[in-house]
Amino acid sequence: MALGIILGALVPSTSVVLEKVQFVGVSLPIAIALIVMMWPILCRVSPGSLIPLFRQRQLWQHLAFSVVVNWIVSPLLMLGLAWAFLPDKEDLREGLIVVGVARCIAMVLVWTDIAGGDLDYCAILVAFNSILQMVLFSPVSILFLRVFRTQPLGDVEAASVSYSTVAKSVAVFLGIPLAAAILTRSFFFAIRRQKFFQERFLPAIAPLSLISLLFTTIIIFAAQGKQVVHSITDVLRVIPPLIIYFFTTFAAVVFLLR
Repeated sequence: MALGIILGALVPSTSVVLEKVQFVGVSLPIAIALIVMMWPILCRVSPGSLIPLFRQRQLWQHLAFSVVVNWIVSPLLMLGLAWAFLPDKEDLREGLIVVGVARCIAMVLVWTDIAGGDLDYCAILVAFNSILQMVLFSPVSILFLRVFRTQPLGDVEAASVSYSTVAKSVAVFLGIPLAAAILTRSFFFAIRRQKFFQERFLPAIAPLSLISLLFTTIIIFAAQGKQVVHSITDVLRVIPPLIIYFFTTFAAVVFLLR
């Protein structure tokens, strides 16, 4: 993060270069890194092991819990924090509100992999939340921005993300690596090289996830490095509610699911 900000601040043309070529509204280097980051992890998800999970009552309980936390508790918590910390900054406040509504889906697989969690279980949760993201993100964000605001509505609809934009992003950044992973597994299983796939191929491509994650982080902050330095006051005002939001939700979920 620090490296990206320094790069963007010292080389102002960085953001211009990164934004020259875009793919579905995202800088091409970032788009490629996101897809590459997901591919090794999804290669490790076994489709055959997913079916038995659906027979477990605990899975459905966790899915219901996920809906409550992701689409009721978290957005309302961020709404309260945004108003508490930024009552005089409508643009920053609305940005935080949208962050509270937007659910992280694909990256969850990366963090689960780093933490040594169950990737098959996580894949189901990610797929479920991906569908909800496409259906609920636009109406929920518009609701929050319409109802809880002090100024006339203006261009709230224009500031909100459309169904097609969300669906396209999910399809590209989750669909492409998922399809690539399925094709990769199918190829090795078709030529009867399952052992090579499990013992040699997967360990060989595993570092790509972490490398791509670090690359993505650097590029994202490099693209905004100049703005971060020039708007350091706004950045410092946004940090406290974000820290409280992530710490509170993480700690509460861990405590409730122990």
